[in-house]
Amino acid sequence: MRTSGQTPTPNEYYPPLDDEKLVETVLDAGKKVSPYALYEIVADPYPPRIVQEVIEAVCLLLGLQLDWGEVKKLIMEEKLHKMIEEFHPECVPNYYLEQISEIAHLDEMQLVLLENMGLGVVQLGEWLHAIALYYDVKHKPMIHQIPDEPEVQREPTPEPVVETKEEPKKETPPAPRIISIKEALESIKNLNKQDIVEVRGYKKPPAGVLLVLEALCILFDAMKIERKGPNQVIYEPNYKKLLQDTDEFIRKVLNLDYDKISLDKIKRLRTYIVKPEFEIEKVKRASKAAASFSLLIISIVQKYDEQQPS
Repeated sequence: MRTSGQTPTPNEYYPPLDDEKLVETVLDAGKKVSPYALYEIVADPYPPRIVQEVIEAVCLLLGLQLDWGEVKKLIMEEKLHKMIEEFHPECVPNYYLEQISEIAHLDEMQLVLLENMGLGVVQLGEWLHAIALYYDVKHKPMIHQIPDEPEVQREPTPEPVVETKEEPKKETPPAPRIISIKEALESIKNLNKQDIVEVRGYKKPPAGVLLVLEALCILFDAMKIERKGPNQVIYEPNYKKLLQDTDEFIRKVLNLDYDKISLDKIKRLRTYIVKPEFEIEKVKRASKAAASFSLLIISIVQKYDEQQPS
């Protein structure tokens, strides 16, 4: 959940930090959480799993029940960011801080995955990492100590010979391949039933395949609302039901009016196709069917972009 220049994780060596500096890091990260950036979270009625995990962690720290409606209300009334600003890690039981430490270091909560989810989610992620660092340094100090290095006698380094060379020309990266809706539909029509049954049968799909299935469920309104408690609502991609009848699914794909897909869906699909795990070749190594579905999602966004005035 860290990029260059941000709060370090305990997988590397760092100079010792005193309690005052650790608390200051948490408070500074909390002050950077903008109420306006948080509005982006409210705008998504079906937040991806990674966003739900961030909100769960925030609610845990602030002593809030995980009620999506209540979280939205606190954001719209500009109260959530004030609660974060006033948060002090020394007032929270170590049990909760330890949970945040474990959550914040999961691969699923890396900042590189949050960057496409909106600025508000990134700011919350940086705040959670600052709190995780606070806990780790206080309770796992050994991983933050710098090991003693033996002194090594080195010979004087000779003066380098400076040679003037022409700087190589920077190569312009190739433009992304344009995929037509027709090409994507042909790819799906060429799938056999077993290809679709295979991807439907995943109990735990690979990361790239899961992203494709989530995007597919958004396109066909197949996100499942799951209640894990009276105040806890989770949105899950109901891809097993969507793909249950392969013939019916193919009919849905072929009969969908691709000129009338809502702007809201286009925006949400765009957050998926920019992720590295969504690359067609990577997905294809795990599932032929999922690769065809990714072609469709990418072609839809590209078709919309092509229709926009330059």
